[in-house]
Amino acid sequence: MDLHAAETADKTGDIRFVRRVLTGAERRCFGRAESPDIYLWAVWAAKETAYKALVKANPDVASWPRHYDVVFEDDIFRAPCPAMVKTPLDPVRVLLFVNREYIHCIGGTPGVVCPDTIIRGVEKIDSGISFFTGSDPELESAAVRRAAVRSISEFMNLSAADIGIRRHRSIKGLGPPMVYIRTNAAEIDISLSHHGRFAAFAFQSAMES
Repeated sequence: MDLHAAETADKTGDIRFVRRVLTGAERRCFGRAESPDIYLWAVWAAKETAYKALVKANPDVASWPRHYDVVFEDDIFRAPCPAMVKTPLDPVRVLLFVNREYIHCIGGTPGVVCPDTIIRGVEKIDSGISFFTGSDPELESAAVRRAAVRSISEFMNLSAADIGIRRHRSIKGLGPPMVYIRTNAAEIDISLSHHGRFAAFAFQSAMES
């Protein structure tokens, strides 16, 4: 999450938004937070991460933010900050990387994905995107795919030209991204995200899980 994007500005004063996103316990922490805006978006990022971790195996899981309850286990600025997200299904452990520019959150369901072994990266998109111009989803998507392919190619010791990231369409829309090595699906669990000036990725090989 780009903390300087237009859509992230001034949300702490939007009481309807705060009540829609935060549980009662989270609102109490929000009221005491040294940086309420960053706390709000850190909670949002943790909930989004937990939902994305669950939905791959449970497509019908609820996405309503207040069905997810985030408990930070450390100062959110002490990266990585661990947190546990209580969800409608299994709890999801996440790690947050927070600074004054962006928030990147990774995570997975216990016993399936260990956040500590996930390979991650955040890159700034050189596109002229600013508070005033807003986002360019197509450019952001292309940037995050390039960054992920570079990192996977280094991890696999392969040429970037041999690696592809595809999403398959079904009656429910586009599925999650999948990594292919040439024409074969790879046993790599990957997540891509982009927002404003930043592109981010996280992946874990089946060998590392």
